[in-house]
Amino acid sequence: MHDSAHIYITVGLQESGKNDKQRSNKLSVETKELVQKRRAMKVSSNRDKIELAELTKTIKKKKREDVRKFNTQIINKAVISGTSMEAAKRRLGIGRYQMYAIKKPDGEVTHNKNEIIKVVEDFYRDLYNSNEHPQVEANAHLPSDCPELDLPKARVHSSLPSCAKGP
Repeated sequence: MHDSAHIYITVGLQESGKNDKQRSNKLSVETKELVQKRRAMKVSSNRDKIELAELTKTIKKKKREDVRKFNTQIINKAVISGTSMEAAKRRLGIGRYQMYAIKKPDGEVTHNKNEIIKVVEDFYRDLYNSNEHPQVEANAHLPSDCPELDLPKARVHSSLPSCAKGP
């Protein structure tokens, strides 16, 4: 039922032309280039580590500036056009954490909101429709040098009442 509703809505949006709207991106081209540069960096020496740290600081500052500039533009448009500030805040997602990029299964990174939603939907659909169950070893969380205890169940149950109770 959910899939048919999703298809119905998608077809309706495509027919009305609303799906063709281009969303402006919050991050500038310069910031995106810095992010790509950081991804491509190979850290092999202390100098590279320092350079990576400085580049990360610069990227954080640029992202903050870009997002603030974008948000300010949207709010200014709302004020000038006389539209609702609440609608502008909802559109910006102010007060909510949002994902701005995701890596597709083919390895390509996308920044398009619709593609991000599609990748996440596909991931969870595959996850919940999967018939595979992970095999977990009974003592996988124990260190390898930990000896196994073979205690009779009755002995364990009889000793539990004498244990100190927690708060």
